[in-house]
Amino acid sequence: MPSIERLQSYSTDRFLAYEKQVVETMKREEESRRRAQEEARAKKRRSKKKKKKK
Repeated sequence: MPSIERLQSYSTDRFLAYEKQVVETMKREEESRRRAQEEARAKKRRSKKKKKKK
């Protein structure tokens, strides 16, 4: 991540492009985290069903 001084030297277009890149990265990470949580819940449900069958 660039320093504050470096960001201040960016042109407006360059700064906005960098900001968009950061936001997209954060969205991808959040989606990935949510997907992992959903998969963990699904796995837990499957293991509970297997235990009930026994």
